[in-house]
Amino acid sequence: MEVIRVGKPPPFGLWVSPWSLRCMSNVSYEHHEKGKSYSILLRLQQTGQHTLLRPFLGFPRSQQQAHIHDEQEMAGNDEEEQGKRLEGLVVGFTTPAHYAASLRDGLEMVGARPLWCPTIVVESTLETQAEVGASIWGSDSSTSAAAGISALDRHKGVAFTSRAGIRAFAEALKGRGNPLGDAGGAFLLGALGKDAELLHELGLLRSNSRARVVVPTVASPDALIEAFGEGKGQSLLCPVPLVIGLEEPPVVPNFLQGLRSKGWNAVRVNAYVTKWLGEQCAEPLFNSSKCLDGFRNVDALIFTSTAELEGLVKSLRALGQDMSFLRRQCVLAAHGPVTAKGAARLGVEVDVVGEQFQSFQGIIDALVAYFRSRSSSSIKI
Repeated sequence: MEVIRVGKPPPFGLWVSPWSLRCMSNVSYEHHEKGKSYSILLRLQQTGQHTLLRPFLGFPRSQQQAHIHDEQEMAGNDEEEQGKRLEGLVVGFTTPAHYAASLRDGLEMVGARPLWCPTIVVESTLETQAEVGASIWGSDSSTSAAAGISALDRHKGVAFTSRAGIRAFAEALKGRGNPLGDAGGAFLLGALGKDAELLHELGLLRSNSRARVVVPTVASPDALIEAFGEGKGQSLLCPVPLVIGLEEPPVVPNFLQGLRSKGWNAVRVNAYVTKWLGEQCAEPLFNSSKCLDGFRNVDALIFTSTAELEGLVKSLRALGQDMSFLRRQCVLAAHGPVTAKGAARLGVEVDVVGEQFQSFQGIIDALVAYFRSRSSSSIKI
């Protein structure tokens, strides 16, 4: 995967993925170390939104401090900028662990006080690891890998709909070389939004010229189906979750059916499991685990998938509560229209929907706009 180096970086370097480069605006990056300050003017901004820059490889927070601003707003629009913040508001989120840090950091950047309340766990198991290995190397994946024999060449590509699926394939490929032969046409690797930034972990982009990335303009399964085009009977691997303890959301079977309607032989691969965390998972939203007669003072609650919301609903019922009481206490926010539709299917009405869902910044911006609107209307928040 190509990575663009922007400007003259501080000693540790600053890397920005090309997927983040949409339109340009003046941005400042500052680094403080041993009493010295390094400042670089960059030109980076997502369409109509601020984008937090981070080094491409992680560094301790103690070694970095990023400040992003539009210089025109700094010239005399401080009051409006403050109105965009969620200063002091408690914002809960039910995101599983592998996404939690990203959403937490984004909320902290706008002044919110994050409250993590995970309701599902996303993980690989021995069974899913074996299934992914077989999809790449064949039924006897260890022997086939050692012999350099690959089952991946039977397919036209892989359609990833989550970061967990990408990581599962990356783990199966680790230390086993390139599973694609040099002969043949383009091998397609599809991903949604910022998930495409993880595709370099597969190694296919570095080691084989056949690999081609497919990233739809809109980060949705339906858009990915359209981006792949007509299948003409060709086979496409689809790494998806095996759902345990919850209903499988319709998004997965609908995605597979959508590809098949386009002429693809969509091959399901259970690449990881999505599992309910159990009856007690909603307890962080209460005053204490021993006092279940009232919720914490939570101003907003974000769901990033239908499975998260279903897990919360099940836990609330087990604890003798329901979503109607929670809804009266705080603003409910859905990350993207797919999650909002899933909430409606579960009978839950949401107040805020993040229409820009390529990253979590979309739902954060939507919450900021919602609370700013309430504030300007003199509604106490």
